[in-house]
Amino acid sequence: MKVCVVGLGKVGLPIASYLKRFHRVTGYDTNEFLISALISGNNPLPTAPQLDRSDIEFVSALPKNVLYDVAYVIVPTPQDG
Repeated sequence: MKVCVVGLGKVGLPIASYLKRFHRVTGYDTNEFLISALISGNNPLPTAPQLDRSDIEFVSALPKNVLYDVAYVIVPTPQDG
């Protein structure tokens, strides 16, 4: 199954990491610094699991001709304080 995780923050990245065990996963985020770091094997998010960069395809632009079976869309959650 082809899965896309949209939003690779502290929630989306662990979800992508878990799903990679069972499916082909594409991780999408508009933060190009984050995508570049993840592609190079660096994880700038201290709370997220370390990843083998070959397991997940990280992109900052989704191709228009690719269809996914499932998409998880993770949006920012406001925090008080």
